[in-house]
Amino acid sequence: MKQVDVDQFLRPPAVVLDQLTTWLKEEAISPATIQIYANWITFEASVSQAELTPQCLRQLYGLDSVTAAPDVRNQLGIAGFLDQSARHSDFQLFLEEYDPGQTDANFSVVSINNGVNDEHSSHNSVEASLDLQYSLSIAYHAMATFYSTGGRGPVVPDGGHPRAGNSTNEPYLEQLHYLASLPDENLPAVLTMSYGEPEQTVPAAYATAVCDLFAQLGARGVSIIFSSGDSGPGGNTCETNDGSARSKFLPEFPAGCPFITAVGGVQGLNPERGAGFSGGGFSDLFQRPTYQDHAVKEFLEQLGSQWQGLYNPKGRGIPDVSAQSNHFIVRDHGLYVQVGGTR
Repeated sequence: MKQVDVDQFLRPPAVVLDQLTTWLKEEAISPATIQIYANWITFEASVSQAELTPQCLRQLYGLDSVTAAPDVRNQLGIAGFLDQSARHSDFQLFLEEYDPGQTDANFSVVSINNGVNDEHSSHNSVEASLDLQYSLSIAYHAMATFYSTGGRGPVVPDGGHPRAGNSTNEPYLEQLHYLASLPDENLPAVLTMSYGEPEQTVPAAYATAVCDLFAQLGARGVSIIFSSGDSGPGGNTCETNDGSARSKFLPEFPAGCPFITAVGGVQGLNPERGAGFSGGGFSDLFQRPTYQDHAVKEFLEQLGSQWQGLYNPKGRGIPDVSAQSNHFIVRDHGLYVQVGGTR
């Protein structure tokens, strides 16, 4: 059989080709780019940008016309830990590229417990850059402070944190003690923290003290926003560190504290769906607050016996709300990178 015979054999019927090309034209595909070959067809189609930018988020969530009043009562606090620096140069160049209408946005830095404030540090600062670049783009004109806090928090070893002397847990108490010492007029109206670790790696007394301070700040008017975690419902290991090595879902801390708002992650559009890496589940340390009773009981009824024994049905549910969490474009160390996670 000759090639021309093969091509003719594989070629779709004319009526099918007519239907296909008509559909492509109806979907705004330029006829000039449609090319029909023996057994395939090519065309050129424009696509929406793949990454999420501040302008995309404002449009998606109806915040296009929202601008914060530059007032001391509209202070935004952004938590910084683990030696990540707030880089003004990356921040300004990010705004010029992705949010040119808001290039006058700015922030100040407060160092707590010898927290780093080094514009030229070679240390990875993607988390700090992400938090600053998106928080201030969304909360345009808000007075913002980056609280860079040094040190590490205590750790109870588990499979993801095998050594007590090598903690990557955040020093929450140092930052919270500083904030609690401020007069009310100097407190941020909103404090956002994009950090966390498996609840079982945090000593219970330390976790309780941290949660109590969140409650105190909340009583003084501070709304505290926390990520729900980036390791799904099982944490890093899905295994307890109490000596039994049981398989179990592992909730994140401080997302399980009932005095903060825990934010999970979704991805995609129309519909948005939960991101697989988004932390969630039920705290083993903090009981479910009454404000969650209706939603959680309804969820547990739908869940039935599935996953029974792998979570604490009486614990504080995580997260409270969710938002887009993937394909963020961030500038750090002069380079643009794409990242995801609950922020």
